[in-house]
Amino acid sequence: MKERFLDELKINRGSLCIWGEWFGEPQDNIHIIETVKWEENEIALHFKGEESLYISNPVGIVNENESFVIRDAAQILWVWYSYGKEHTYENLYVRQYTKSADGKIIRAEGKRCDIKDTDGTVFNPMGENAVCIG
Repeated sequence: MKERFLDELKINRGSLCIWGEWFGEPQDNIHIIETVKWEENEIALHFKGEESLYISNPVGIVNENESFVIRDAAQILWVWYSYGKEHTYENLYVRQYTKSADGKIIRAEGKRCDIKDTDGTVFNPMGENAVCIG
């Protein structure tokens, strides 16, 4: 495992957009990056407030001063606690995007323990990049 830290990222905060779908309104939800783990086939970003983003098999990483972009990925998992509620397992949610063999993106959302790799519905991306933080 190869691990790098936040100082190698060109950004340390931003709004989150996955396949063109914003998590909250652009510039409304600002996520502050605390740590980053770069592994061979996965990038894990951990944010203030115990939010996490896992990107499997990232392709086309753009790491610039104003944004962090991943052009494509096999799977993206966003994990967060319901805002304004206690950080307990009952309030832990996930949004999962999985790219199928035929290139379709399957999106599932719900409680962490309830989401399986086969769950979800076809999601039509609203943007060309898998992930954008900026």
